[in-house]
Amino acid sequence: MNKKEITEKFITAKELVSEIGEPYQHLALEVVFRWLLDQALSPVQAMGAMGAPTISPSMTLNEFLASRNPTYHKDRALLVAYYYLHCKNEPVTTTEIDEAYSLARMRRPKNISDIIAKCVGKGYLVDYRDGKEGNKAWQITKTGEKYVQENLGGA
Repeated sequence: MNKKEITEKFITAKELVSEIGEPYQHLALEVVFRWLLDQALSPVQAMGAMGAPTISPSMTLNEFLASRNPTYHKDRALLVAYYYLHCKNEPVTTTEIDEAYSLARMRRPKNISDIIAKCVGKGYLVDYRDGKEGNKAWQITKTGEKYVQENLGGA
């Protein structure tokens, strides 16, 4: 697909969502544009494009974790950080990661701080400079997002 075709699909998507109210227009534009792009892809290409975890604004953290079914603690922590970035647009604290385990009824790690430290060491999480409500916080990096999208995108 060339630049002209992509531009045409974007213009079409903008026209289709033009009457949607402003808080949801941006989200609708993204969904419609992706759908239009997927229509032009081969089935194999379209399956690859669907690999990234999608989060609707109404999806709870518990639903998101259940839809991904992570096996490892590192993956669970990254999914929580991914959810907080994409759904709440904020960093995540150790307490929030711990609460996610309870909410999803998953077995807690013995040392959540160690799991977070390993994610930081791999470049998946980074210290959030200002913290969050007086607590230390972490934000998922582009490398962490890429890991989630490539390895944890499917159900």
